[in-house]
Amino acid sequence: MRRLIINGYGAFVGYKKGLVTVKKKDGNESVPLGNLDQIVITTSGAAISSKLIRTCLKNKVEISILSSSGRPLGKVFSITKSHVKLRLAQIEARRTSKGARIAKKIIYSKIRGQSNFLKSLAKNRTGESKDNILKTSERIDQLSSQLQELPDELSEIRQRLVSIEADAARAYWDSIAGILPAELGFSARKKRFEGPKDPVNISLNYGYGVLASEVYTLVEYSGLDPWFGFLHEDSCRRPALVYDIMELFRAAVVDRVVVTLALRSPNTLLKAIDATSGRLERDFRGTLLKEIFERLEQGVSFGGQQKPIYAHMLSQIRELARYLLDHSHDWKAFVLGW
Repeated sequence: MRRLIINGYGAFVGYKKGLVTVKKKDGNESVPLGNLDQIVITTSGAAISSKLIRTCLKNKVEISILSSSGRPLGKVFSITKSHVKLRLAQIEARRTSKGARIAKKIIYSKIRGQSNFLKSLAKNRTGESKDNILKTSERIDQLSSQLQELPDELSEIRQRLVSIEADAARAYWDSIAGILPAELGFSARKKRFEGPKDPVNISLNYGYGVLASEVYTLVEYSGLDPWFGFLHEDSCRRPALVYDIMELFRAAVVDRVVVTLALRSPNTLLKAIDATSGRLERDFRGTLLKEIFERLEQGVSFGGQQKPIYAHMLSQIRELARYLLDHSHDWKAFVLGW
C-alpha cells in the first residue's frame, strides 16, 4: 500500500499534470498519482482540491480522513458493486454454527497473538522479568485452550468469549505495565472513552483508530458488510465486522509499535502529549503513523506464506468471504508467531 500522509497545518493538496501537489509553508512536494494507493489526511488545517478528489475517484486512490485522536472520520473512494449473495451469507452465518466457529477463531487469534508478543518481549529479558512474562504467556495460552470446550452456538457462548478475552487482556496488559518505564504512567489499559492521560494508552487508542480505518477499506472492497460481525454485537456506533477483523492484528501491529517506541524512547512519548488538548502532538502523530504503516508493510510468515502484514489482512478477509460462501471448508485466523 503506497500512501501520502498529510499531517501539517496549512497544507493545500491539489492535482496537476499527473502529480499530487502539496503546498506548505515550509516547502512544496509532488508525488505521481500512479505511485499512490491512498492519501491520509490527519489534520483539520489542510485543504484539498475537487479536481484531485475526482481524479482519485477515477483512479481508485482512496482518501482517508482521521481525527486528531486517530478515529476514522470518513473515506472517499470509488463506488463498488455490492456482493448481495455474500452479504446474505454473512448474515445467515450469524444464526448457524459457522458464526460461532468464526467468533471462537477471532478470540483464539487475538489472545494467542498477545501471548506470542509477550514471548517475543521475553527473548530480550533475563531473570525474574523474563520468568514473569513467560508465566503470563502460559496463562494466556491456557485460556485459549478453553475455547475448544465451547459449543457452536453463538448466542450461548458470546458472553463466555468476552469473559475469556477479558481475562487474557488483564493478564496481558498487567505484564506489559510491568516492563514499561514507570515514568510513562501506564498501569492498565484504558480505552478512549475512559479518558486516559498517559501517552501509552493515548498512542494505543490512536493506533487502533488507524488500524480500524485500514480494515474498513479492505472489508468494504471485499464485498462484506462492515457492520455485521460475529464476535462484536451490532451497534450503530461501530462497524462490528471491522472490529472483529481488527482483533487479529492489534498485537502484531499497534501493540508492537507502541510498546517498542515506549521501551526504545520513553522520553519521546513523554513529550508526545499536547498539554492543552490532552491529545498527541501533531509531529508525534506523524511519527506514529509512519511506524504503523511501515509495520503493515513488513513481511511476516503465516499459513506457509511470507508477505506484508497488510497483504495478510486482505487475505484474511478474502478467505473469510470464501468460507461464508462455502467455497472453502475452513477459515484459519491469523496468528503471528514469535
